[in-house]
Amino acid sequence: MRPSSKSTKGSQATDGVLDSASCIARMQSLYEGLTPVQKRLADTVLKDPHSVILASVGELASRSGSSEGAVSRFSRVLGYGSYAEFKLALSRDLVGSAQAIHEDVVKSDGIEAIADKVARSNILAIEDTLRSLDKTTLQRAVNALQKANRLAFFGFGVSAALARDARHHFLRTLKETVFVEDTHEQVMWAATARPTDAVVLFSHSGTSRDLCEIADLATARKAVTISITNYGKSPLTDRTKINLFTSSRETRYREESISSRIAALTIIDILYVAVSINFADEQAKLRETIRHALQSKRI
Repeated sequence: MRPSSKSTKGSQATDGVLDSASCIARMQSLYEGLTPVQKRLADTVLKDPHSVILASVGELASRSGSSEGAVSRFSRVLGYGSYAEFKLALSRDLVGSAQAIHEDVVKSDGIEAIADKVARSNILAIEDTLRSLDKTTLQRAVNALQKANRLAFFGFGVSAALARDARHHFLRTLKETVFVEDTHEQVMWAATARPTDAVVLFSHSGTSRDLCEIADLATARKAVTISITNYGKSPLTDRTKINLFTSSRETRYREESISSRIAALTIIDILYVAVSINFADEQAKLRETIRHALQSKRI
């Protein structure tokens, strides 16, 4: 099946990302989809964001070897109405001590500096993700999970670990939960999904061909599809009904770093708690049953 014909702006706006996501996280998340000129602009901004705040359109165009029109288009691609709006968002990113968190690890760093930068990057990923989450979309996801009879969690590679963890969380609910790693089994499950099912798909980039196929199959069966990806429009978000975004800042040594997974785990935890709280009494009994069953596994 072909993806739906949502526009980039429309798709992102629907999920409430444009109003709140970190400016720097946007540039890094959308980087691979930018044109060569836009990548030069992003590189220039990321190299010295403080100076860009004071730069005019013409100055940034000159520094990046582009044109004033390219700078304006670059601002719009990131979701801002103008260059001035882009600079305002960038300045908010650099307030206080946040700039220290944006710094990449360098070869001369000692273990203390590396530990500080890595830990702060993980903290920032959670904070950026929390700001990026559209509360209306988040509630729609919670409602879908509450109403569903079966919950399926799929992902590949490192995203498979997220799917497995999500299933482990929701095992403690009153829902029937599914997690399988084999691609053929995933396709078979999606092809026989029911309208009362919810399928949660994990992909950092949102470009997994297999997950897109699963989303198409599940949608054709009228199951609710939910994607959890890093910020930005992608083939997967075009195909899923509800899109939730993480927001993590990748650096030289931490492409698809654990910070993005920590952000995704935070979304899983939010969804689990929000679903569970509506079945508090029943879940208390279930947790007690599970606790007793697990005691025999402990020394």
